[in-house]
Amino acid sequence: MGALGAGLVAGSLVAIAVFGHLKNPGFVENLLVTVVAEGLLATFAIWCLPKVARMSLRSLGLRVPTLKAVGIAIVGAPCAVVGASIVSAIVKHYTHAPHPQASVVAFAQGAHPLGQSIFVFLGACAVAPIAEESIFRWFAFNLGLRYGGFWIGAIGSGVLFGLAHMDLYNAPALAVVGVVLCAVYYLSRNAFASAITHGLFNAITLAVVLIDPSVVTR
Repeated sequence: MGALGAGLVAGSLVAIAVFGHLKNPGFVENLLVTVVAEGLLATFAIWCLPKVARMSLRSLGLRVPTLKAVGIAIVGAPCAVVGASIVSAIVKHYTHAPHPQASVVAFAQGAHPLGQSIFVFLGACAVAPIAEESIFRWFAFNLGLRYGGFWIGAIGSGVLFGLAHMDLYNAPALAVVGVVLCAVYYLSRNAFASAITHGLFNAITLAVVLIDPSVVTR
């Protein structure tokens, strides 16, 4: 793995350990530690990609997106929202209670000044999507795609994406979002297209919560 890989993994574990020792972490603290940990893991994933896939980063889609790729990314965002909403409604129906993500609840309940809100949106809609896409789409999906085809890669990546949020109630909805992101990446042949879709999905979620915080408990 080498010194760089070991250092990145160790740094990620330290960030996660720091988060574990925070008392009642709010949305901003949660996001900050998540961004640091995922950023380190993302760097490790990107570093490993050419070696595992035996392809250049450009061949894996890490290049400037075309207008077509951006169009696919934009269409993917509402598809992800609709898919997640349907699955969330099904889970709510059978569990008889809403189960919003803890981080979303923390954001809805907090009073965020302008500077903090800008940081939240940058982290949730720009930094985190790129970090998570590098791990779950560029790395995990490509691995599944290579050995099992699209659906094996997409479902495997989606399930890992859902479980990684450590929220069993929301894992199915997030898994569906993960599959949509795989489809965006696969159809666009551009790694940043899925990151754009991911960022738009997060932006829509935060915007809805800002407009109507009570939505998280309905």
